Amino acid sequence: MDDSMISRDQLERSTFEGWALVELFGHVQQYGYVTTLYFGNTPMFKVTDPGQGEREVTLLASTYVGHKYLYNGSVIHKAERPAKERIIGISAIYSIQPMTEAEVASMLDGLQGPDRIVSEAEREAVEQDYPF
Repeated sequence: MDDSMISRDQLERSTFEGWALVELFGHVQQYGYVTTLYFGNTPMFKVTDPGQGEREVTLLASTYVGHKYLYNGSVIHKAERPAKERIIGISAIYSIQPMTEAEVASMLDGLQGPDRIVSEAEREAVEQDYPF
């Protein structure tokens, strides 16, 4: 047998481990740290979002927060994002896109949604400069 060929046993036990976007059928996306699990001969993937505590973030680009337009450099307060895990069957997966930890963290922050709150000091400064 050719050494470059992958045996059936190796193929059946192939694993993936790392930060990634896992795209599922039904237009669902899961970002996180992916590990391969086997239940008997059935491979499944565990996607772990480690979560993140409350924190203040400086905006790198101008954006709306609530009904206020904030310029880059504004400081906002982000609510806690709890950790979560999801185990996904191989037949539900459309693709796995490997990413860096920083890329995954950035995407998860962007998906966090409307729970961003402008810090009080920043809110007052914005309202004084741009009272609309």
